Amino acid sequence: QLHKKISRAETETIELSRKAGMLREEALRDGLTGLYNRKAFDNRIAEGLENLNQGGDAFVMMMFDVDKFKWINDTFGHVAGDKILQKVAAALGKIFRKGEFIARYGGDEFAVVIEGMPEKLAHEKVAKFKEKFSKLRFASHADGYIQVELSAGVASAAKGDGPDEFIHKADLAMYA
Repeated sequence: QLHKKISRAETETIELSRKAGMLREEALRDGLTGLYNRKAFDNRIAEGLENLNQGGDAFVMMMFDVDKFKWINDTFGHVAGDKILQKVAAALGKIFRKGEFIARYGGDEFAVVIEGMPEKLAHEKVAKFKEKFSKLRFASHADGYIQVELSAGVASAAKGDGPDEFIHKADLAMYA
């Protein structure tokens, strides 16, 4: 009987561990897009910068922002805005490889973090993504076609960068 109790406890422990892992992963995902969320992004940037400062690999960040997103929500409604965010997330998932870190950074902002990629190649990836994205069509059932454009910027992490400084570099690149 003791062996049965031990076996049952082990089975329950394994199941609880599995559920905890699922909940941990779910807590790091954005509910609308399925991409990593801001918390996961902040963790990834902090870990990457710490690793870089200890002699690890360099990395780049590409930031994307949906232009005139407030206008889109105000004009076509939040359901249309949500659908656009989902399409942007899906498009990012198709262009960037599975192992590359893709996150919804904020309301209408997305970030891709890639280790070991030279900044020049990151700019080429951004251009390729924007070209493919420009061919997507977005429509509102009530109002027809919605033109959606993205701004993008690239920043390379440098030794000594803090998370805020690094994110600011990417923001400046995006707004330029």
